[in-house]
Amino acid sequence: MNNDIPRFYAELNQDYVYFANCFPELIFTKDRTKIARLIHQESCDCRFKQMDSKGNINIVYLSKMWGASKDQLAKFDSKKELTGRLATYTSEATPDKVDDKFVKKRYALDPYFPMDGLKMYAEKKESSVILPVNYPSPNKTYYQLPHWDAVRQSGWIEIATQIPNMLKTMYNNAFNIKYHIEIPETYLQKRVSNAGKKWGEMTPAEKQKEKELLLKSMDDFLSGTDNAHKSLITFFTSDVEGREYERIKITPIEHKSNIDKDLLASGTANSELLFALEMNPNMIGAGKPGGVYSSNQGGSNIREAKTAHDMLLNLDRHMTLAPLRIIARYNGWPKELIFRHEDIEMTTLDTGKETVAKPLKLLHYANKK
Repeated sequence: MNNDIPRFYAELNQDYVYFANCFPELIFTKDRTKIARLIHQESCDCRFKQMDSKGNINIVYLSKMWGASKDQLAKFDSKKELTGRLATYTSEATPDKVDDKFVKKRYALDPYFPMDGLKMYAEKKESSVILPVNYPSPNKTYYQLPHWDAVRQSGWIEIATQIPNMLKTMYNNAFNIKYHIEIPETYLQKRVSNAGKKWGEMTPAEKQKEKELLLKSMDDFLSGTDNAHKSLITFFTSDVEGREYERIKITPIEHKSNIDKDLLASGTANSELLFALEMNPNMIGAGKPGGVYSSNQGGSNIREAKTAHDMLLNLDRHMTLAPLRIIARYNGWPKELIFRHEDIEMTTLDTGKETVAKPLKLLHYANKK
């Protein structure tokens, strides 16, 4: 069997995690005595046909055009008229005819008795079959649900994706005013009179220009790193009763933001996603002291978290290795041949071993002794 097995499993594992349903295709040799090739059909392209009267789900339809209209399909091949019900496809409809271009039909093996199905379809001269691979979930007949789907149904995924947009909108629309400067008009009147002008004889445009010049001079004095910790002195007058007037007031503006709450909500949403994926935050470096996951700090926690995570993958790995086990039986490979995933064990210097990890093989063969 001439296959790039690591690439096959890279594709299959992504669909397994995302959809919890995989559809590897086993292709026979011309005489149908062996399995020659193993191909991963994308889960989003596959649909089961409704079960037969005996409760068997034994047909899978393959198409890249689910939900496409007849006009859309015509753009791909203007000379081809679509057959079957895909042209008027709805979520309840299933194509009952295939044209081997837009819709292809493949027989599906029974996961409980795959060898019987392989022999039967080989006798029927089929060129290939689909082996459904999934992790069973309760009360699901056709398509299984991934175990992380709870965070989608509860809304945590939506919350996690909305927070970046909220922060982006806040930064784009926010305005930053550092000081509120209040200047009485009488101050301007005295300012221009000192320059030999009369406030009452000035045009509105000239008055506005004087205001802008004053504000610019104040802003230049207060802003910038070079002006930090400067002293500002203003003068004002008061009447005999002590009431102040012609006084310049500079009031710092306090900025209130919900960014801390938004970041905390983001961290909580990320935690929910990680827990649904059964992934310890330390594995991806999220165990930062003082952060959302401050109780999970680095060091040996990373190593132990990975070890526990690898242990939890045991049943999933057993499911995804099913195509190779079935091919080995059908092709008559030695019974001693087994398939397994290889893990990297992280060590420390005090064990007397090097800490450099060896390259990871996606899977390999091993002979029992």
